[in-house]
Amino acid sequence: MEAQCPLLPDDVIEGIFTRLPASLVLGCRGLSRGWAAALSSDDFVDRHRRAANRHGGPRFFLFQSSWKTNTTTTTAHAWSPARPVDGVVPLPRITMPLRYPTIITQHCRGLVLVDDGHVEGSRCVYNPSTGHIARLPPCHWRAGRTLPAQGRYESFGLGYDARSGKHKVVRVYYRGDKIPVLVQVYVLDQEGFWRAGSDRLPRGDEAARLGERKKSPKMDSHWRVTRRGLIVSFSVADETFGVVPLPPRVDYLGEYRLTELEGRLCLFNPIADSIHRDRRSYDLWLLRDDEAGACELRCRIDPNTASPEVARSILSRKASPVASMDDGRRILFIKKSIKRWAAGPFAYTPSTGNVERLPYSHMCSATLYEENVVSPGRPYEDILFLPAATQALCVH
Repeated sequence: MEAQCPLLPDDVIEGIFTRLPASLVLGCRGLSRGWAAALSSDDFVDRHRRAANRHGGPRFFLFQSSWKTNTTTTTAHAWSPARPVDGVVPLPRITMPLRYPTIITQHCRGLVLVDDGHVEGSRCVYNPSTGHIARLPPCHWRAGRTLPAQGRYESFGLGYDARSGKHKVVRVYYRGDKIPVLVQVYVLDQEGFWRAGSDRLPRGDEAARLGERKKSPKMDSHWRVTRRGLIVSFSVADETFGVVPLPPRVDYLGEYRLTELEGRLCLFNPIADSIHRDRRSYDLWLLRDDEAGACELRCRIDPNTASPEVARSILSRKASPVASMDDGRRILFIKKSIKRWAAGPFAYTPSTGNVERLPYSHMCSATLYEENVVSPGRPYEDILFLPAATQALCVH
């Protein structure tokens, strides 16, 4: 008589699932209703995210489009600077057809915002790990809030509210003078529509008073207001505004740009042309303390002593810092250019001043990639129009 294989406890099996790729975890959710619920819980999603991104350094994803018989096909790929030559791998198939996608935010716990056409209703929330995508609802302007067509534009932010366990999309509208005039918030998989933010934008002396707060909530999204020399912050959790103090000796933001580096807000000043290279250095600041506004000078490059390779690859308006490598010893820059020979990723070592070009020139449109099984949410049409009983049967 053959010995029967002992049954493993559910917690052991769940621990095995945390070590599977995200695409395989989605397949395992079809084993039963019980496993579908267990592998979709917030606790499992968080455990899988930590396990999947524990080793290997930063990873990036990018879109590639191909044209065949008047049809555009878009696929997603991941790339790792630890394996610059053979580290390009295909990601799961995108569940919704995309023609000309553009990545408009950095990742937030596995999700990114994508614009597929630069028109109203073309913005989507996308998970590269699973290929799932959900289109955001269009915005309908209320009477009296219409902005003039000329000089109107908008920007987006994506954040995670740890208290509610929900991702939130923040939409900021501007007029031509670069002053935000309206903020809207969309909560993934909950409301199905845009709503006005609970706090109004700081204006006039209010901005100065916000900057004097001793304690403020964690700042999840930031915008630069050039006219007033401010970095306006927005807390995704409390939906309140604040102002981030500027680093020492920085009193004008005209040439500075914002990004995220090492999980912190990063402020840097690209040198646009050779005229200004003998007047100021290339500074890269990191916000280390959200409450106190403490900044750290992460890197400073003197254009007068920098090598020609550094001047061509990093000291440019088209180059941006995107990640740290080798336990923080090197900083990865991505330079965008229509000339393939000039574009691509560059690894810079601040301690030696050396720069290395990594052999993958398609990185000009890439962003950081974090593996996660989190859902981008149901389509907003389902949230708005499906009966509650039908929504309860939907498993994501």
